[in-house]
Amino acid sequence: MRRILFPIIILIILFTSSCTIQTSNSNASNSPTESSQLIFAFDNNNFKGHSDLKETDEKLQGTICLSPTLEEKQKKSLINEYLQRLGTYKETPDSVTYDNGRLLVEHYLNETKEKTSFIFHLYGKKSESENAIASQDAIICTTINLSDFQKVGYLSYTFDEQQRTNHESLLDTKKNPIAAINYQYLNGVPFPFITKYEASDTSRNIADHVLNINQKFWIYKDNAEFDNAGKWTGYSADMYKNHNSGYTFTCSYDTKGNLVKIIGETDKSDLLNEINLVYQKAGLLSTVDYTRPDTVYGTADSSGQIHYDENGRMIYKENYITHGTQYVFYLYNDEDKRPWICIQLDSAIQGHITDEVDYGNQVTAYLFQSFN
Repeated sequence: MRRILFPIIILIILFTSSCTIQTSNSNASNSPTESSQLIFAFDNNNFKGHSDLKETDEKLQGTICLSPTLEEKQKKSLINEYLQRLGTYKETPDSVTYDNGRLLVEHYLNETKEKTSFIFHLYGKKSESENAIASQDAIICTTINLSDFQKVGYLSYTFDEQQRTNHESLLDTKKNPIAAINYQYLNGVPFPFITKYEASDTSRNIADHVLNINQKFWIYKDNAEFDNAGKWTGYSADMYKNHNSGYTFTCSYDTKGNLVKIIGETDKSDLLNEINLVYQKAGLLSTVDYTRPDTVYGTADSSGQIHYDENGRMIYKENYITHGTQYVFYLYNDEDKRPWICIQLDSAIQGHITDEVDYGNQVTAYLFQSFN
């Protein structure tokens, strides 16, 4: 019993620290200060010891989806009933996240700090072309037992003078280095350029999920093209990870010097491959829409929209998949630039509780816990 409880107790302590204000000594000196984190992963379709179908089905009922046709009063009542059933009910959530003034995520941690619930409010794409059904808000509720998180590695990183991540190193559970990446930031470009990336063959699965985590595009500076003034004008490779699509990209700017469009072109196809950027009044990103041809990239994630908060941090992404929509949420502590948890949801369901309440949405998550 002691061998099982000890790592759970450590995770509870670390999880609790992520929900409080953390101080950093990175401002004490201009020299880079390396910080380290434990990485934990969760998948509600991958529970060890839950081979029984009935038991697995009961486990999946820890995630429910409320129909957008429900009245607001009904939704609130069902959410409260859900939190009470799972033992995480509080009158006030431990934290909330907003998207352009709209409630996006509510986070609840139970009194014993052994489980946590998230209430996700979904609004659909911010597009005038969306139909009424797409603009209605659904709600997905999920609860995670902290004991169901599995340690998958370590991550160390440093910031530049503007508190932007400029280096990440990924280690496996035995602290063997398996991947490293360096970033550089240029004026007028809201995305980092990758100046160096090294990874072992065994790192790919986790590296693709935790490195450059709150960025959609992988832009290698060696493949970037610049004019005589140093302005980024194009890209001679693909911007989606290491996909070899044959596309090259051209950048367009508005009169304020903001990057507003990136268009991909290839001799093999005339199908749209486009990225559109919209900014807030403060000059920070508000949304990014992307569309790319499914004949080249596949149907999954062939289009999507990324949402940013008032600090310019990626907080929410939704993208098309063949059977519906995939959602990814990034939650931060206060003004931190790096998320403490990343949660991915799938619109597909396993069954119905009532006509207006479904259950079993797939949930995966990565939890990052500082330990220095």
